[in-house]
Amino acid sequence: MHRRMTLKKTIAALLFPRYSAFIDKLNWNAKWMTTVEAARDVPIYQTRLELHRFVQSRETGPIDYMEFGVFQGESLRWWCEANSHAESRFFGFDSFEGLPEAWSPKTWSATFPKGTFSTGGSIPDIKDSRVQFVVGWFQETLPAFLASYQARECSLVVHCDSDLYSSALFCLTSLNRIIPRGSIIIFDELNDVLSEYRALTNYAAAYLRQWRFIAATEYFAQAAVEITE
Repeated sequence: MHRRMTLKKTIAALLFPRYSAFIDKLNWNAKWMTTVEAARDVPIYQTRLELHRFVQSRETGPIDYMEFGVFQGESLRWWCEANSHAESRFFGFDSFEGLPEAWSPKTWSATFPKGTFSTGGSIPDIKDSRVQFVVGWFQETLPAFLASYQARECSLVVHCDSDLYSSALFCLTSLNRIIPRGSIIIFDELNDVLSEYRALTNYAAAYLRQWRFIAATEYFAQAAVEITE
């Protein structure tokens, strides 16, 4: 009887396999490795700051900078200080209530629970009139923002630090109509293959967009890409 039950369970597992995040991660990791191996000539920097400094150095005029996942405002504050052009605009999107769902950047390691990275609703104190905070969940605030957003003849830099696949994919697909060729998107956890990398890949496939790496940190943990088509 025991052997019969074991055989039945084996057959059931083959016919009705359960989803495995570990196997899914292995499959996406293989795709990610192929992508990274094709970008051997991309400049590699030691830190996030050096990566951001490289992207900023390419921008000689005013920019529209959109950051998704502001937290305590470290990178947003840096961009405001680095780009002093009076006509630049900086938009910081965050609920300031932390992650809307649990996040597991490594399938086999600890999970960041819902609410991680909360500031208790506190918005960073950045005294710069060019900065506008868009407070709330992306899915609730971004559509209304885009309805009134006026695109300009200037560079667009998007900093995707939203961590989650759902958040990153929503932001990219929502922004698609205002992302012209030449726009730069910086990802803060691109080597989390089930989240930001998967969001970028699925977005590009769904909207027929092409992109290329322009810079990265070691192991492509963070990376900046340029939209080419």
